[in-house]
Amino acid sequence: MNFLLLLTIISGVVSIIGFIITIVKDNKWYKTISAIVCAFAFIWISIYIHKLELRIDRVKDVYRAASQLVEKKDTKFTSDGFVQAALSFLEVNKDLYPDTYMRAIEIEQRMRESKSIYASVDAASELSGILNGIAILNEE
Repeated sequence: MNFLLLLTIISGVVSIIGFIITIVKDNKWYKTISAIVCAFAFIWISIYIHKLELRIDRVKDVYRAASQLVEKKDTKFTSDGFVQAALSFLEVNKDLYPDTYMRAIEIEQRMRESKSIYASVDAASELSGILNGIAILNEE
C-alpha cells in the first residue's frame, strides 16, 4: 500500500475520532475507545514505517554488495567462480529480484550446455551486466 494513502486514511480516522470526542465530551466510554483506537493507529503506523525503513536499508545493502561483487570480478574470481558467486548473490536476494534470479539460472544453464570454450566468460559478462543493472537501479 502506498505510504501517503495509508497516512491519509489514518489521519482521516483520527480526525473523525477527534470530532466525535468534541461532540460527546462527557462520555468516558467514547473517550476510552477513541484513545485506544488512536493508540492502535499510532502503533500500526510506527510498525509500518519501521518495516519500510528495513526494506530500504536492505535494498541499499544489496546495491552495495552488487557493486562490490562487480568491482572484484576481474581480481578475485575466475569466470566460473564469478558465475557461481553471482548466482549465490541472486539466490539470496531472489525475494527482491525473482525474475533476475530466473534469468541468471538460464544463463548458467546455457553456459553448462555450451560447447564453446568462452561460455563461462560470456556467462560471467552477462551476469556482470545484470549485477551492474541492480547496482545502477538502486543508486541513491
